[in-house]
Amino acid sequence: MKKTTLKNIRTTLDMYQHSRLNIRVSSHLQRPTLPEADLKRYSSPHRKDYYFILMMLSSQSKHLVDLNELTVKAGELLFVVPSQIHTVPVSLQGTEYYKLAFDASCLASVPMHFSFLVNPLQQQILRPGDEAQKRIAQLFAALSAVLSERTASTTVVVSYLNALLAELDFCYFNHDTKSRQTPDQLPQLIRFRILLEEEFLRRPEVKYIAAKMAMSASSLYNLIKSKTGKSPKELFTDRLMLEAQRRLYYEELSVKELSAALGFEDADYFSRLFKKTTGQTITQFISKSAKHRQ
Repeated sequence: MKKTTLKNIRTTLDMYQHSRLNIRVSSHLQRPTLPEADLKRYSSPHRKDYYFILMMLSSQSKHLVDLNELTVKAGELLFVVPSQIHTVPVSLQGTEYYKLAFDASCLASVPMHFSFLVNPLQQQILRPGDEAQKRIAQLFAALSAVLSERTASTTVVVSYLNALLAELDFCYFNHDTKSRQTPDQLPQLIRFRILLEEEFLRRPEVKYIAAKMAMSASSLYNLIKSKTGKSPKELFTDRLMLEAQRRLYYEELSVKELSAALGFEDADYFSRLFKKTTGQTITQFISKSAKHRQ
């Protein structure tokens, strides 16, 4: 079976709505009508190369993000970041929702920096309070209305997007009890997550990451362990195995080729590490992936 690529999907959906910004908002009020073949392709697992945010206004929907099943209930939001593998429901019929998609170039136009998009706390579902839900829904509606005109003011679009992301950023960092108790550690945690994404293919020593963060290796270990329950080394291994899973979705690679691409000289060691980290062999993962794509 041919593996789905985001390029196929983007062409089909005529994705963006603005003449100068790569951004799109859709809702239950504007359901696109797609041919069955295109709808099936869109609902297959695909790698995002843009940011995606869903707000459920009623009912719920189930999503797979990097093979983790997430249920988004009424009043909750799901966000997916570039490079993650996302499987959307075949249909959201009978539900009320807003969906937002924008790419890195659009985000660069926003004046503020929003750390939640790095996902330092590794939580992809947001649960705002009742009043925040109302404000967020209103911002989605306003952004959708502005984008109904393709040549709408770029400044106005960016202003609404900035306000929406500010609400979500606040919700992200104030939902977690530990982050409220130790706000001074958040910049360090965010810095670690950024370095994790930048450096994981190099499989660096913990002391190298600690030095880049101007910390001792023991201080870094204590920080990451207390916030995530895992050591820095375990998180680097998890990220490497996640990349292995993503590549198995989209590239026809042998175990030897995949292990070499990820910097492992010993394919057998790589296979054992994959099983230890993911709980399944590479063969089992490929079989499971094939079923998801059917």
